[in-house]
Amino acid sequence: MTQLLARVPLPRLRVTPSVPKARLAAAKAGAPVVRIAASVPPAAVRADGTFVGSVENAYYGLVQVEANFAQGKLVSVKVLQYPSDRRTSVYINSRALPVLRREAIAAQSANVDIVSGATLTSRAFARSLDAAFNRAGA
Repeated sequence: MTQLLARVPLPRLRVTPSVPKARLAAAKAGAPVVRIAASVPPAAVRADGTFVGSVENAYYGLVQVEANFAQGKLVSVKVLQYPSDRRTSVYINSRALPVLRREAIAAQSANVDIVSGATLTSRAFARSLDAAFNRAGA
């Protein structure tokens, strides 16, 4: 039996190359944004003011935003609640939510790109912001 096993060739193992230090530094610098959709023209808002979005489930907690519109444009987004009962959730959201707010204001829409590592929060943020846009008459 040992002779048969000795003749069987062993599979070759692939060695994964190490990640270059420049890529590691870039990854630590900020949360990467994953582009998932083509750009959509911004919706025209009919009412100015502050509108609260729906409460959305992000699996590890709830997400709800408040959108402020002036002169028919989104000027600010305040996050009223987000997953924060775990240290990991606090860390992820402290990096992802500012990116999502900036993306929403730049896009003038709830159609924001998903932040890598915060997929569930990103989707819940977009749904809540979309509800705020709908309440504003967009």
